[in-house]
Parts: sequence; structure tokens; C-alpha cells
Amino acid sequence: MVPGLLLFLSFPKLLRTGDFVTVRNVDLAREDLVEKNLNAEVRQFILKKFPLARKQQIRDSADLLESGLLDSQGVLEVVTFIEQEFSIAVADEDLVPANFQTIDRIVAFVQSKTTPN
Repeated sequence: MVPGLLLFLSFPKLLRTGDFVTVRNVDLAREDLVEKNLNAEVRQFILKKFPLARKQQIRDSADLLESGLLDSQGVLEVVTFIEQEFSIAVADEDLVPANFQTIDRIVAFVQSKTTPN
């Protein structure tokens, strides 16, 4: 496949604007797309697994622990989901409320574990 064609197929809307596209712009667009997909996956899991989250129509910044949407067993279900879905190991020292407080924080935690340093 022609490299430019692959880029065009990956980001057709971006390229149709007529703007000059640099490799860095494409990388940023890809990172944004990955983050949105990751956010959607985590959100979908929370809404599917925890009916109260659906009922309350939670936002990504809503406090899952304070509101009682997630309890200790719920956190373990989220951990299992993260480990299976993203093939990462969640260590005991990662099991802190800050990592599971909101959907946004869960996404940031997964990104921290999957992004190379």
C-alpha cells in the first residue's frame, strides 16, 4: 500500500481541509482518537456493569466512589476489565482511590500504564 494512501485512509477528514498536515499533527490526531476510544470503552463498561451509573446519567468527571456508584467490589470489577481489555497488570500499589475516582481518572490511569515512558 502506498504510504500516503494509508495516511489518507486513516485521516480523510483532516486531509480534505486543505491544511498542511505534519507528522506531529497526525500523531496528535491519533492520540486524541485513541483517548476518545479509550474513554468510550471505559464509559461503556461502567454504564453496562453498574446500572446506577446509567440511571444517574453520569459524566466522565463524576465521582464514582463518593457517589457510591463504585464500591470495593466494583473497583475490583473495573480492575479486571482493565487487565483483560488492555492487557496490563494492575499492581497492589495502583489500587488507590485517585486511580478510580472518575471515568476520566480511570482513562488517565490506563494511559499511564499503556504509554511508553
